[in-house]
Amino acid sequence: MSFNGIEKKIARFVSSSPYLKRLLKFGYQSLHLGLSGTQFKTKFRLKSGWTIKRVQVLFDSKRYADFFGYFDVSPWNDSQSHILNHIYDKYEKKLMVSCHNIKTGQNYNVASTDAYNWQQGSRLQWVSNEDFIFNDYQNGKFIARLFNQQGCLDEFEFPLQVLHPNRLGFLSINYARLKDYRPDYGYDGHDSRFSNIKDENDGIWFYDFKMKNVQQIVNLSELKSQVHESNVGSHKVNHCLFSPDGAKFVFMHRFLLNGRRVSRLFLWEDNKLNFIFESAVISHYCWINNEELFTWLEKDGKESYYIVNVVTGIINPYANQEVSYWGDGHPSYCDGKIVMDTYPNRQRYQTLRVLDLTTNNYEVVAELYAPLIFNEVRRCDLHPRWSPNGKSISVDSLHEGTRHQYIITEEQ
Repeated sequence: MSFNGIEKKIARFVSSSPYLKRLLKFGYQSLHLGLSGTQFKTKFRLKSGWTIKRVQVLFDSKRYADFFGYFDVSPWNDSQSHILNHIYDKYEKKLMVSCHNIKTGQNYNVASTDAYNWQQGSRLQWVSNEDFIFNDYQNGKFIARLFNQQGCLDEFEFPLQVLHPNRLGFLSINYARLKDYRPDYGYDGHDSRFSNIKDENDGIWFYDFKMKNVQQIVNLSELKSQVHESNVGSHKVNHCLFSPDGAKFVFMHRFLLNGRRVSRLFLWEDNKLNFIFESAVISHYCWINNEELFTWLEKDGKESYYIVNVVTGIINPYANQEVSYWGDGHPSYCDGKIVMDTYPNRQRYQTLRVLDLTTNNYEVVAELYAPLIFNEVRRCDLHPRWSPNGKSISVDSLHEGTRHQYIITEEQ
């Protein structure tokens, strides 16, 4: 059951005030669950013809939880022989980076990390079919580390946000600023390089693997200078995402205006910064080709999924508006299809859907229960991610009462 029209109007009204929205949503769902008596039940609904299984099945869920992280990166390597994971030891309060052999079931806990959050993990990503990269906190600095199953191969002086699709390097952002202004995506720990940085030295950096150097390519001071209103604060950048060919990337510049959130979507291409769109609501997006994004945003007073052409600036509502009835989610694209989730409804079910962009039809694949005790920064969005061949979907879910990564596959 999704939210009704009245509930959606209230959600839209408070959408630019994240704290108020979270407070009202938590109170409303708590009241509904108390009246319906469904809280803390462990359950899921799966469409016939699909299967679901945990990545990790050999350890005690009372002690360990596991998850991958965000929806913009796939946990599989190119050959789909291994899958990446984070394993959290609840007793030791320690997060381990894990590489799992899909065929044999063997698991390699290769390292621990102190630079992570529950939404994006340590930004764990494959660099090659054998090597992977993730963030860590060592000697008072946020860094990125390159590993394979045998151990550490290299370390980089800046933390990772997103890897270039051709593995030329990676983009980096200021996680200390995110910790201050959006704790869901920041890291614990103090790094003096970022905590007291001037605006002209803050923004987005690119680390070049071949040259082994880092260069600032987006300047936060320049972004702030384009906002002419008064009573503005809490500036930050986040959600960098390369186009499939790696020629450009998009990101969001967010700030508070009179206490209400404003989001500005930008494109970086050919060493130039291009403004695309500003709204109270721009949330999640994925590339569907090298020029267009599938994006949830508000335009002309309507929140919906839109197709955003980053080259022309043209923004059109997605053809099948029924898709938007379910509300905002995390979209991931592969071979003409988008998998997306929803936030928990009043009964605390998160819905997983697959949308065919050729026919504009979609199917509901799964509904997974999320206990209300996991909320705010500890919440667990499904964050669906395609396998490279587009036949399986990775999600993080709480439907068994503990955070786990699952693989959902359509039977052939």
